[in-house]
Amino acid sequence: MLLVLSIFLGACKSGPVLEAYLVDSFHQKPLSNFKVIVDEQEYTSDHQGSFVTPSLSKDSVKIVVPAQDRYEEFSDQLVLYQRRNVRKFLIDARHPLNLPHELSAEPYSYRVQIHSGKQGPQDRVLITLNAIPSEQSYEFSGSYTDEAGQKQNIHMIQIGFNFWFMDEWNNWQFTSTPPQSVPLWGMIIDPFIQAMHQFYQDRDYDYEVIADSTFIKQEELAEIQVKAPKNKELFEDMKLYMIKSGPNQGNIRKATVKLKDHPWLGTLVQLEFETLKQALLIAPPEITR
Repeated sequence: MLLVLSIFLGACKSGPVLEAYLVDSFHQKPLSNFKVIVDEQEYTSDHQGSFVTPSLSKDSVKIVVPAQDRYEEFSDQLVLYQRRNVRKFLIDARHPLNLPHELSAEPYSYRVQIHSGKQGPQDRVLITLNAIPSEQSYEFSGSYTDEAGQKQNIHMIQIGFNFWFMDEWNNWQFTSTPPQSVPLWGMIIDPFIQAMHQFYQDRDYDYEVIADSTFIKQEELAEIQVKAPKNKELFEDMKLYMIKSGPNQGNIRKATVKLKDHPWLGTLVQLEFETLKQALLIAPPEITR
C-alpha cells in the first residue's frame, strides 16, 4: 500500500509532457526527420512530423526548430497549461533568395506580355494581358492562332462572367455568355502566375537557383529552375527571372514555361511582366454605335 501511494505521489509531482506536430505552413503536410530543441534537449520528428517529450521540469519552455533544407527557423516560448500538451507548429518555407515572403507575394494586379507557340515563343500567341485575378477582371488584346490555324485579332474585357469584345468594325459588343471560339486568356494564364509565386512554398515542386546573378536590360536577376511534380499537369518545367534588388526586389520579371502541348499555348510560353506593383483599373468600355 505504501509503495502504491509513493508511485501515485510521484506521478502527481511529474511535470508536463509536450506532444507536438511539425507541418509545413502551405499544405500542412508532416515534416519528418526535423531536429527540434526543447530547452536544449534535442528531439527528432517521426514520419508523422511528431515528437513527444518526457516529463518536463518547467511549465514554460523554449522551442527551436533550426532552419534546414527549404524551411526557415521556427522558435517560440511555449507555456504548458496541462499535464499533456498537444501543439501543432507551422513551419514556413524559406525564400529562394532568403527574402521576406511579402516581397514576392502574388501581385494584386499585373500586366504581362504573352508569347507562345509550338516550336518557339512567338509563332502562336502574342497577347498583352491586364489582370486583377481576385476580382476576375481581365483585359487582353493582340493576336492568336485558332484551332483552324487562322490568325485572329482580339480585344476583350472580362469582368466576372460579363464580356465586352471589339468587333471587326472596332465597335464594342457585350455578351454574358463566354464566346465559344475565344480563349479566356486571363483564366488560362492565372494558374501559371500562381505557381510561379508559390513554387518555393509548395513541397511538391523542386527548384534550383541556377544563376545567382544575371542581367536583362541592365536589371540584375536571379535565374531559378522549377520542376513540376508528375501528378501536376500544369507544366513540365519553368525558368524564372527574379529581381534581386531595388523597389521591385523579389518580384518576377520574366518566366519561360515548357508545356506538354497546351491546346492554345503550344509547348513553350514566355511571360514578360511590364507592371509589378502598379495598380491597374479594368472597367467596362463605353458602347457606341
